[in-house]
Amino acid sequence: GIERLQRCGLGPLLLLGAGVVQAQVSPYIPLQDRELNAQIEGLAVVANLPAMRKPFVVTEVRACLERVRERLPELYAELDAALRRHEQGLALTAAEATVATSHGAKEAGPMPNAFGERPESGFRVAAQGHWCLGDGLLVSAGGRVADVPSGAVPVGSFVALGGKYLQLDLGWRERWLSPFQDSAMVLSTEARPSLSAGLSNPQALRGLWNLHYEVFLSRLERVPHVYDAGRIQPGRPWLMGTHFSVEPLAGWTLGFTRTLQFGGGATEVTPRSIWDAFWNPVKSDNKGSFGNQEASFTSKLNVPWRTPFSLYVEYAAEDTASLSNSRLGNLALSFGVFVPFLPDWLLGKRWAFTYEFSEWQDGWYVHGKYRDGYTNDGVVMGHWGGSLRVPQDGVGATAHTARLQWRPGRGLFWEATYRRIENEDYGRVDYGTGRSLDLRVTGPIGSHRWGGRLLGGQDVFRNRYLRGELSWIW
Repeated sequence: GIERLQRCGLGPLLLLGAGVVQAQVSPYIPLQDRELNAQIEGLAVVANLPAMRKPFVVTEVRACLERVRERLPELYAELDAALRRHEQGLALTAAEATVATSHGAKEAGPMPNAFGERPESGFRVAAQGHWCLGDGLLVSAGGRVADVPSGAVPVGSFVALGGKYLQLDLGWRERWLSPFQDSAMVLSTEARPSLSAGLSNPQALRGLWNLHYEVFLSRLERVPHVYDAGRIQPGRPWLMGTHFSVEPLAGWTLGFTRTLQFGGGATEVTPRSIWDAFWNPVKSDNKGSFGNQEASFTSKLNVPWRTPFSLYVEYAAEDTASLSNSRLGNLALSFGVFVPFLPDWLLGKRWAFTYEFSEWQDGWYVHGKYRDGYTNDGVVMGHWGGSLRVPQDGVGATAHTARLQWRPGRGLFWEATYRRIENEDYGRVDYGTGRSLDLRVTGPIGSHRWGGRLLGGQDVFRNRYLRGELSWIW
């Protein structure tokens, strides 16, 4: 409960957040709304909207949208209409009911960035809404229910307290800490969120290079295999995260993210032990196996040419090297390019293109203390490719994503995503090349929307699979 949170160092955060209610609290754009988030990603390039962390903050999106009112009137009109729903004091912001059928999908692993949902699931119901209770308090209620894995995930259910420079979120809030659109090495929506408390600034600190910060503490779900004090036992680890980004030049953003998975075993956890492990991981973490740490450095550059685009990279590490706090080990390198409006000679401005590449070494998402790895509820919390292998197989991999998006007219949205992954050849099994094609389309139906999806390909165990979805979307 609250006392346990206080013992782990969160007490000051709770008190600090409770005292800052002088400005309007800000809701978030749910990451489940793929179409709206795709439009905002385009806005981020042409209006320099910060995109190092997600979900997007409604107030920041609104402020950046005003910059393109005259230049991109169609984008402005569509986003303006969508934002109005999220800016209401009492609103249902997203709802979906989906039925699905599949063939050969049981070995394919969880669907990418779907909170742990598997491709053999037969239905999904999701909704989210919020209620602003004054300027400094917002209550958000949401959740997802699917049959595989069964049970409800209360994603989007949290209380937000504070203002534009300091906001406390307490509940099941989703987090994506990376500029990449289809993957994040350290923290994504691949796994379900757990109960957490976090502090962040919804709006940038302008006098500090547009500084954004976020710190949080989450209690992960119960895992069966925690090696501590010479034996393996079940336990519930914690996950602590920090994220910072600055914009030293207009359109160029630098970010840093770090997470620490700890606790859940017999070893006593104190604020001092957490502090020591964070600032001196070689002495206080690696040698004594206090926990599991990951870090990433990110950079994103928006290029305002006639055809605007963004370039972004992520340099991440799962460990230190050579017993030195200043040297990184078990590396991962990712880069991407995003063109939100293709030139007229190449399809045209209603089309968008994304390409992303990642390569990681053998130490990612496995750990000696946490035998189930860097996971929550059995699913890797980072890159979708980390789930496509035998559990606890420390094998490196390369992954590619290529995506085309098309808006043929107002209210219509098409998306085609091709993913490819190759695990290295020193794993526990003889892996094949995983390939998938993910086709989505949404359109208006009366005052609501409908959606269709086909997802299929070959998994890393050389099994072919196919899934079809039909959705009603509010």
